[in-house]
Amino acid sequence: MATKSRSKGFFIVWTLLITLALSGIVSVDMWFNRYLHTDFYQTSIFQERMQYYKDLLSENELYYVPIEEAKKKITVSAKEINEYRYYYGDLNEQIQNIKSQYEEQIQTAKETGSSEAEQLYTEERDKKIADITKNFQSDEYVEDKIKKEKARQLDEYYQELQNREYEYKDWTDSFLFYFENNKTGKIVTNVDLAPGETIESKLKQKKTKFLSDIHIDPKDEWEQHYISINSPWYEFGDSDDVAIEVSILNDIKKNIGSFEGVIAVPENLSAKSMLHTDMDNYKTQQKQVIYFSVISIISLVASCILLLTKRRNLTQWEFPFYKKIPIDIGIIFLLISIAVAIISVWGVNDQIELALYNEGSFWKEIILFGCLAWLFISLSFIQMSLLYKEIVKGDKSIWTKTFVGKCVKTIGKPMLLLFSSRSPVTKLILCLMIVFALGFCLMAVIVEPFFVLFFLIAVIIIGIPAIHYLVKNAKSLGQLVLYTKEIRSGRKVSDLDIKASSELSALAETINTLKNGVIYSQNAQEKSERLKTELITNVSHDLRTPLTSIINYTELLKKKNLSEEEKEGYLGIIDRKSQRLKVLIDDLFEVSKMVSGNVELKKEKIDLVQLLQQALGEYDETIKATTLDFRVTNQEPSIYATVDGQKLWRVFDNLIGNILKYSLEHSRVYISIKLEKDQAILQFKNISKYELDDNLDELYERFKRGDTSRHTEGSGLGLAIAKSIIDLHQGMMKIETDGDLFKVTLALNLSDL
Repeated sequence: MATKSRSKGFFIVWTLLITLALSGIVSVDMWFNRYLHTDFYQTSIFQERMQYYKDLLSENELYYVPIEEAKKKITVSAKEINEYRYYYGDLNEQIQNIKSQYEEQIQTAKETGSSEAEQLYTEERDKKIADITKNFQSDEYVEDKIKKEKARQLDEYYQELQNREYEYKDWTDSFLFYFENNKTGKIVTNVDLAPGETIESKLKQKKTKFLSDIHIDPKDEWEQHYISINSPWYEFGDSDDVAIEVSILNDIKKNIGSFEGVIAVPENLSAKSMLHTDMDNYKTQQKQVIYFSVISIISLVASCILLLTKRRNLTQWEFPFYKKIPIDIGIIFLLISIAVAIISVWGVNDQIELALYNEGSFWKEIILFGCLAWLFISLSFIQMSLLYKEIVKGDKSIWTKTFVGKCVKTIGKPMLLLFSSRSPVTKLILCLMIVFALGFCLMAVIVEPFFVLFFLIAVIIIGIPAIHYLVKNAKSLGQLVLYTKEIRSGRKVSDLDIKASSELSALAETINTLKNGVIYSQNAQEKSERLKTELITNVSHDLRTPLTSIINYTELLKKKNLSEEEKEGYLGIIDRKSQRLKVLIDDLFEVSKMVSGNVELKKEKIDLVQLLQQALGEYDETIKATTLDFRVTNQEPSIYATVDGQKLWRVFDNLIGNILKYSLEHSRVYISIKLEKDQAILQFKNISKYELDDNLDELYERFKRGDTSRHTEGSGLGLAIAKSIIDLHQGMMKIETDGDLFKVTLALNLSDL
């Protein structure tokens, strides 16, 4: 308990020091920029007073021109007459403007029956029309009006000069001046000189505290005395004031010439003089500024030391209720606290500055703003400490529980339902309407800032999702356009993943499907063309080889000097080649029937295990004659299925025949049959003596041989026939390879047969 109290005490002291340090920012700035000099005559304050007095001296002594002389110099140029005449347009436009101004008033007077008011408005209108008409008829009339206006402005200027005359007299008590006109030699001074006495000796005698040589030239100084008074050209309507630049006095001053001289401050300055008062104020203000600045600097150093040594004690704050506040609301509260703290600190500095420059007490205001600053600085640091623990060291799920997130979920669900039931065109129109509506609301906020909070909430909850929807879908639509162009050009592109609206996502999936279909169709067409060429080549080769042998040996039989033994040999060859040709044609015919579906299956209940053994028995002698090691396994003694026994025997015959022709010598052959659920699974595995192609699908094609050089017997139709027979039985035939391992798996349904 004592530790917590000590921590709070440290924190209060630290925030008070921070408040004092920040409250002295203006004091430190003023100290270094205005009150650093101990000599008042080297300060910017004295330079400002000096410049101000020089201006007063120029206006009231050096370049003073009597008003009568100034008015005699008034002139009007043709350009001024033209500008005055056409400022509001030509004659017709100005007359029409006057008529339109009085039209409603005259009409109202007529409707109310007030003839006097009607006459009054009509006479006033006609008078102004006559005046405008005369402006366009006579240059002298316009010139006279401009001269009167310039004379009026001169009267105003001299009246202002007269009102400031007391300032000149008050400041003259603080300065000594001596000036000589470079053109006429005229002397202007407030120093009494004896005959033959020089200004240098006189000023030395008076012991001046400050002395400065001064050069005054109206060519350089004339802008300080330039007259520009705003006045309406006309007396009717709501017309804007037009600035009439009067440079009469400046021209006169330029003719007077420049002055050379000195301005000095006497040592025995009167205590009642303006400059003496400023000097006393400067010393007082300098002490106060140094006092405030020292306090501010000491407070800053002390706060830094306390922060470094007692950092842990300054951040030990626990407010369980604060954890219940959404993180974004907490950040908003922090920003508000910081803003109020800055405003309060600014207020303290302003009140300190007012206390320095003005007489009277501002301590109440300084204490009030200081307490506010301390309070909100403390709140800001407490909130920063709590938010730091929540954001950096707390659970990351706090960002999913923000107030904005809850609002978006609350309002987002109805909006999502609204959007999900609309067509894409309706969604687009709704989003555009939202964006345009927010644009009009922004204009309203500019006119009336009171609604800015409601506008920001609407932007976050409605505007940002709508703009995000538009931008995301526009981007996705652009991707779709580029994607379709790539497909049309025939380039290979990966599938497009669009995460936009459901319509664009569905469109992207459809395009991907079409693209994949086109690619598959192109590949199938290329494959079909290639296989067609291979089929023609293979059929030609397999038919021509035995046919050529038959023809050749038939020609040999035609010879008369052949022995009976030779004739029997040739006939035997012809018979074998004819049988091979017959088998080839029969196989081709059978495959064609199976592909076209013109085959009837003669199904009967058959033991598949026994059928497999019979097929192996047909090759028993051949198997024994080879170096292959056959391993046949069957989990069940009998597996019955309703199949076409002759056709299925043909499948086994083809597969076993392929094994004998294409297996590597001295390798093992594995044949198994087992029962899995409602299927009979048969596997044939062997090691191939030839290199296997990776394209397994082509092994099902007609005339595809494991021996690509075609040195072995066979038609190349074995696997194609086997695949067709299994398909007719609604089964499955699968070929797999792993290096040189060749595996065929047959699956036959038992329940459906």
